[in-house]
Amino acid sequence: MQQWLEALILGLVEGLTEFLPVSSTGHLIIGGQLLGFDSDMAPTFEVCIQLGAILAVVFLYWPRFLALFNFKQDRGFSGLRAWGLLAVTSFPASLMGLLTHDYIETNLFNPVTVAWALLVGGIILLFIERVIGRVKPEPTTGLDNLTFKDAA
Repeated sequence: MQQWLEALILGLVEGLTEFLPVSSTGHLIIGGQLLGFDSDMAPTFEVCIQLGAILAVVFLYWPRFLALFNFKQDRGFSGLRAWGLLAVTSFPASLMGLLTHDYIETNLFNPVTVAWALLVGGIILLFIERVIGRVKPEPTTGLDNLTFKDAA
């Protein structure tokens, strides 16, 4: 029964933090530590519990996902152009992930590091909001008008 309660609590943590500008994964790591949910299966559970949020995004943006396979249209966010934009934006992060995977897994996925990162990140966000003030963003042109320069 205790595992069900832990799963429920971690599910609530995930649901409440996934679409906020905070790290839902970080909160799951800290929550799992506080609950004593740190077995070998914890990382698998964390990935599976995020599947709901991933499926919600796929459901919401289903037409855009289908547009990725519309190779008849050569402008907007569809077909080869969309795949090219995704490649340009994904390549740097993928390369860094490959080069630093072992270091990240060893040093950054522990509750102390995550707690410090959340604390420092929160302080930075508060500082930016209070001291620098709110800057009105320029209107976006939308995905259909995204250029390779914008994607990079």
